[in-house]
Amino acid sequence: MPPAHHWYGRDLALAKDHAIALRRLGAKVFTFDTAPFFRSDRVALRRQIRDVKNFRPDAVISAPHAISATAIRWCDESANKEVVGNNVFLDVLQLPTVLYWDHAVTQATYALPNQASGVEDSRGGVIGELRTLFNHPRAYHYFPDTGHIAEINRLGLGSFDANNHYTPGVPHEYLEYGKWLRWRNGSTTRVAFFGNLWLTAANSIRYAQAELMEIRRQTVAESLSDWDLSPFKVCLNAITSLSSESRARLRLDPDQTFYWLFLDHEITRVANGEPRLRKLLACGRPVAYFGGFADPESRQIAAKEGLVIERGLPADKSLAAAFRRTRVSIDVVTAPFINGFSHKLLACFASGGFMLTTRKADIASSLGDLSDAIGFSRGNELATKVEHYLGSDRERVELANQIADLVRRNYSTSSLFARTVPLALERIRMR
Repeated sequence: MPPAHHWYGRDLALAKDHAIALRRLGAKVFTFDTAPFFRSDRVALRRQIRDVKNFRPDAVISAPHAISATAIRWCDESANKEVVGNNVFLDVLQLPTVLYWDHAVTQATYALPNQASGVEDSRGGVIGELRTLFNHPRAYHYFPDTGHIAEINRLGLGSFDANNHYTPGVPHEYLEYGKWLRWRNGSTTRVAFFGNLWLTAANSIRYAQAELMEIRRQTVAESLSDWDLSPFKVCLNAITSLSSESRARLRLDPDQTFYWLFLDHEITRVANGEPRLRKLLACGRPVAYFGGFADPESRQIAAKEGLVIERGLPADKSLAAAFRRTRVSIDVVTAPFINGFSHKLLACFASGGFMLTTRKADIASSLGDLSDAIGFSRGNELATKVEHYLGSDRERVELANQIADLVRRNYSTSSLFARTVPLALERIRMR
C-alpha cells in the first residue's frame, strides 16, 4: 500500500480498491503499509516484516503499481545504506511477487537504489540492476503496454510476451456507480478533459547542455506534427541520432542512471505539457478542465489559453459523476504510454460517460472495432467527432452503452486479478 501522499492520494485509493477486489475473489489480504520505508522508520518496517511472516502469505500483489514493491529495500544498519537488490518482498521474505507495472520504461528510475539528479552524478551499472529485477525468479511482471514490453526486450532486460500484457482494470467504485444507470442525455458539461497538464513543471526542468534542450524541442515538435507518434519513440530517436561521443558525454546510455531520469522528465512531464494542451484546444470548443492536481500552477496557464477551470476531483464517485455529466470527454493518452492506455478511458464509460481519445494499438486490442469510433489522430478529426457526437445523441448513447457493457464484462479489477494472478503464480512455481 503506497503512502497517502503518493500521486496525491490516488495511488492509495487504487490500492484499497485492489485489496477489495482480491477479497471479493476469496483471498485473505494483509495490507503492507510502505510509508515506514519512505520515512526511514526501521522499527515500524521491522514490525511489519514480522507481521507478514506470521500471516504466512502465498504471494505478494504490488498495488497499485510495481513501484510500490520494487522500491522497498532493507538497509544495512551499520552503514545505513541500501543494499542493492535486497528487496523486502523478493529477497528478505522470499515471497512470490506479482508486479503490475504502469509505465515501466519511464518509472524504471524509481526502481533503482541510487537515482541520478543530473548528468554530473550519473552512474553506470543500471542494465545489470534492471536485468536482475526483471528476471528475478520469484517475480512475475505484467505491463499495460505492449510497447514497453518490446522496449524492455530490445534492451535485453527481460524476455516477455503477450502473456505479460494486461488491460488496466476499472475500480469497482466506477462500475458500481454506473451499474444500474444507462447513459442518458441532459448532461450539464458539453466537453471536458480529466487529467493533468504539466505546463509549469515542464518549464522548470532545464539543462545546461544545449543538446538535451534540442532533444526536447524535437520531441515536442514531432509529437504535435503526428499525433499517432509516441513521444517516447520520438525522444528515443532523437537520442540515438546523436553521435556516440555525445551520448557518452551526456550519459544518454541505458546503462547510466541519468538516461532513465531524462526519459521520465521529458516524457512524463514535458510531453504531457504543451503538446497535450495543444491537442485539447484543437477540438474547437470550450473545454472544462478537471484536474491539475499534479501541477496546480499550470491551471493558471491553461485558463489563459482558454480552458474552463473546474475544481479538482478525488478518484471516487464524484469523479464518476463528473464523467457522467459530461456529454463528450476528451483524452490525450498520457505520454509515457507507447501503445497502451490508463484505466481512465474505461472508467469513464463504466461510470456512464463518453470519451474520445488519441489512438493507441492496445486500445484497439481491448475494444476491437469500437475503438475506431472513439479515436482521433488529428485536430480536424477530433473537432469533427466532437461536433458529430454532440449532435447525435442516439449514436453517442448506443456506443457508450456498448463499451460500458464490454468493460463490465471483461475489465473490472476483480476480473483482472482472476485472469492474471493464477497464471503468475503458476509461472513462478515452474521456476
